[in-house]
Amino acid sequence: PDRYDVYVVGVDGSHLRLLARDAREAAVSTDGSRIAFTRPGAFPSVWIMRRNRSGARRLASHARSPAWSPDGKTIYFSRWVEADHGTSLFSIRDDGTRLVRLTRARGPSGGETNPSVRAGCFPSHEGSSPSADGRSIAFTDPAYDESKYARQVADRYRTRHFVDTVESDDFDLIDVLARTYD
Repeated sequence: PDRYDVYVVGVDGSHLRLLARDAREAAVSTDGSRIAFTRPGAFPSVWIMRRNRSGARRLASHARSPAWSPDGKTIYFSRWVEADHGTSLFSIRDDGTRLVRLTRARGPSGGETNPSVRAGCFPSHEGSSPSADGRSIAFTDPAYDESKYARQVADRYRTRHFVDTVESDDFDLIDVLARTYD
């Protein structure tokens, strides 16, 4: 569909209610009182409003994929940065102040040149998910796959190189990875 709407429903399936028309990527604040969402279009933007549909306002332009911080005071989102030819992760206070860039997409004019940009794919830091303690944020970067270069380094230095593709539903592996790399 060309248009999506944001709804809220009870966890038992009751009380279905429309919150916002022509909106997507909804995120509920930790206390449940507010909703952040994306208004799509040529220049998507992140909006917030109270759960009762009042106080709707645009928080960030050229932005999408909102996520709330655990304390409900900050929203993380992805924003297209023209100079970098890619999407980077940002944070902003819920009152619209303190915009902070958290990551830098590696595009052709943003420092290191990402090989996927040369192939016509743009770097994309999206899908932010803050940890419960607010100390870290997980996000995806599907355009930047370094496995080819890791293989080249292994071949150059004649070291053993292993690649293991992890399925997205392999939840048992999360604790192992956290202990290993944290």
